[in-house]
Amino acid sequence: MSFKKSVGDYIPVASGAQWLRNYVLAPNYYHAKKIKGFFFGADIITELLQVPNAVGVRMYHGLEPSADPTERFKAQLMLVPVDKDGNDLVQSATMVSQVADQGHHCPPYCAQPGQGLEDY
Repeated sequence: MSFKKSVGDYIPVASGAQWLRNYVLAPNYYHAKKIKGFFFGADIITELLQVPNAVGVRMYHGLEPSADPTERFKAQLMLVPVDKDGNDLVQSATMVSQVADQGHHCPPYCAQPGQGLEDY
């Protein structure tokens, strides 16, 4: 399998909206708060793509132990640069970790009413 900068494509908005509804409505056994999505700024995405030999970004779902007594875990999405062979580039000489996290959760950081994927 080849890992190239051109991997990925667009899907119809209606499909994305349906997939989001499927996720939100699915039973969730690990975290009580339904996270619809995550926001990462252009700066950190650009930094990941500028890691030497990076041709793209892989996204990993994670469950961080929660300090909130109403939930066991907090959903996280982690971004990692990937090389042309599909290997995660998680360490380099200049940085100990290339794993990006700390994006904004939606909710509460969601699109304005009528302006989000879920509205289609």
